[in-house]
Amino acid sequence: NEPVNIRAGILLLPIGKFNLLHDSPLNDLTDRPLVSRFVIPSTASETGAGFYGTFYPGRTSKMDYELYFTTGPCGYDTNGSPRINEQSGTRGSRQRTCPSDDGLDINNGKATVGRLAFSPFLGVEVAGSSYYGNSSINGNYNPLSITAIDWTLQRGPFELIGEAAWAYSRGNSRAIQGNQIGSSPGSLLTAIGGNSGPGIPPQRMNGFYIQGNYHFMPAFLTKLSPRRFGEGSTFTAVIRYDKVNTNLDNSNGTGGWGNLEQISVGLNYRPIEDAVFKISYQYQPMAFNANTDQRIHDSALVISAATYF
Repeated sequence: NEPVNIRAGILLLPIGKFNLLHDSPLNDLTDRPLVSRFVIPSTASETGAGFYGTFYPGRTSKMDYELYFTTGPCGYDTNGSPRINEQSGTRGSRQRTCPSDDGLDINNGKATVGRLAFSPFLGVEVAGSSYYGNSSINGNYNPLSITAIDWTLQRGPFELIGEAAWAYSRGNSRAIQGNQIGSSPGSLLTAIGGNSGPGIPPQRMNGFYIQGNYHFMPAFLTKLSPRRFGEGSTFTAVIRYDKVNTNLDNSNGTGGWGNLEQISVGLNYRPIEDAVFKISYQYQPMAFNANTDQRIHDSALVISAATYF
């Protein structure tokens, strides 16, 4: 039934669009966007159940939705240390990475996650999504919430996609009850390691990326080798700008070591839709050297290939 369907099992959480379409053959750059690695912990999947479907409110418009109830996030190690930090953002909160219960639910609370996408006509889609669940153990209530928006704009060979997300781990900067790290419940944690050494675990973080794609196939290549550069094959020129801050609780709100920025320029070739050869150059005007604890400029040349089997 297209408007209402039931899904249960290990579910990809519909936080933003990239987490749903994270497979490498689907994407035009090798590395995932920073916001989809640090603020939205792709690949995020949990055990749960819920509903999804599609409506058609107008002659050319379409609305898709997903709504699930899942096991909640894993915000703390067994000794009470926060797993949401400046170094890795929210990545440690995924249940399957949780050390306390080997990926099982760490408390009686469940998480709620949903996404609503609206397409007024073919080639345009705008969506909002949200995630909320208790990340704490031992009867504490320290919820993690992630809110995201994403967009896709397509016109001819041009494509503009992107995503922005905000995360709030309430109480992450303070000790929880039953901790073994020597801090009384509710006291400010000042000795938890981060990118810049011991400090206060962050509660707030955000990030975004915006990416432009241009799909093309030179006519001389098609004439030269119709078999390799014919129907179904394409080149894509890509440029993407990423920015993320995993510690908005820093004193000035922008200068934490989790404040990262990246520009990527790439070109890829698809002999068929499900196979791709990629090359890109990455430049990070705001990067961090963990070996020296210093801000640096960084760059990399990335080459990869991806396909489905």
